[in-house]
Amino acid sequence: LKELAKTIKKGDKKSIFDALYRVGDIEAAKDIVAAAIPAVKSDDTRSDLIWWLGEQKDSKLDAAILPFLTSAAQNVKSEAAWALTKTGSKKALPILADMVAKGTDAELAAECLKCFPANVADAVAPLFTKASDKGKQSILGLLGGRCAKANKDIVFGSLFNNDAEVSKAAYDALASVVDKEDLITLFTFLESSGKDQQPQIQNAILAALAAFGIGNLSQANSIVGSVT
Repeated sequence: LKELAKTIKKGDKKSIFDALYRVGDIEAAKDIVAAAIPAVKSDDTRSDLIWWLGEQKDSKLDAAILPFLTSAAQNVKSEAAWALTKTGSKKALPILADMVAKGTDAELAAECLKCFPANVADAVAPLFTKASDKGKQSILGLLGGRCAKANKDIVFGSLFNNDAEVSKAAYDALASVVDKEDLITLFTFLESSGKDQQPQIQNAILAALAAFGIGNLSQANSIVGSVT
């Protein structure tokens, strides 16, 4: 372990990872790597060490990784975001959500949040109103990806957004958030929508119909009959 610390200080990446693969006490190695990262001179080596910490999937390492989520080096920031996603960091979740909303490294943050092991919808939904247009697109995508029915008002409210890309993101998310009570509204939208939106609305109608379940098909048929 003393050799590991010395090897990290020297900064040769190959030697560092050779030492890590030979180490017997992984728990001690985690502590050594976490403590050594700030002093590493190469961003390339630092990003690889952060990747290694993330692969341990240990939330106790979050404190060592979090400062690098705002690194000026993109590779370091990216590895920090993914490492914190793997550990499920509770402190990283609101930071990543804020990055999405502000459009700052929004693509990176959104990709991490797609697979973040937590309630992502509750983290991003409150930020929607003040988010940038790019941020709104990402948030809508996340709400759809998480089937966030509790936040469907955000999706419905964005269908006619002045920004065409925000509107498109809302239509794309629609089928994932609707429920059976939305069926009549969806048929109304279908009648007044343009041809570009009709496929998404039709998919949403199918999703709403599916929500009735086999035992309630007569109720669904009754609603369909009343609007067609």
